[in-house]
Amino acid sequence: MAHVRLGGLPALLLLLTPACDQSDPLWPDAVADGPADVSGDADAAYDPGTEDSTSSDPAGEDPGTVDPGGDDAPTGCVPSVATSSNFTTVSEFMDFVNEQRRNYGGEGGYGRHDRWKGIPWTGGEYHTDTTFPNAFPWDEGLAARAQEEACRLAAGGAVAGTRVDGASPGQKPFWIYGINTADWMISCKEDPGDWEPGPFGGDLLFGLHNSNGSSRLGLHYHDFGGDGPAINYAGAGAAETGSSTWWVLQFGP
Repeated sequence: MAHVRLGGLPALLLLLTPACDQSDPLWPDAVADGPADVSGDADAAYDPGTEDSTSSDPAGEDPGTVDPGGDDAPTGCVPSVATSSNFTTVSEFMDFVNEQRRNYGGEGGYGRHDRWKGIPWTGGEYHTDTTFPNAFPWDEGLAARAQEEACRLAAGGAVAGTRVDGASPGQKPFWIYGINTADWMISCKEDPGDWEPGPFGGDLLFGLHNSNGSSRLGLHYHDFGGDGPAINYAGAGAAETGSSTWWVLQFGP
């Protein structure tokens, strides 16, 4: 696979749960995120659920029921972004992802954050065994795979992987496929209004925004930590469907 590195790819909700610790969208996240409270806590209703997060995702983690980037992807698939999106191009989206990873990697104003491995909130853990770069250089082959998957989703295909709900009320979900493997992939649908605060203000609704504690664990400071291959590259794809956009990140060694 030929790797193409592109330079420059680079609240107020007062949270009712210890799962998120920011005070505004630019918080330094100085305190570690925590899992959902034990049942019976007064604020348990506002914590990310501890139930099986794949219950509403018929694909689950079984790649046999879904074919990411397979022959069922539409032909002539090219990137397309809805006019309602916060981004105008795929490269802008990738810049946003890499900016957050740099911030939590100690290159920004937040200070370096411990890494997380595993599906957010469901048995993963913090660690300091860094195997990923802060920012992922662009790879054209991975981008082509991501784009095929985005087009498949925009055409109505089932989402592959484990559904991860937002950490704050109203925040949108994203899906993780192939965690701890060389096929690691993240998919997220951006709807109109997703860059507005949630129902209680502060945290934005977009599933991969850095105000989402689930996204921080699953993407912004995620690292397999030796439980899988070292991921060194990424590519992204986008496909509009109506006024919404499917975003897909495909990673690889």
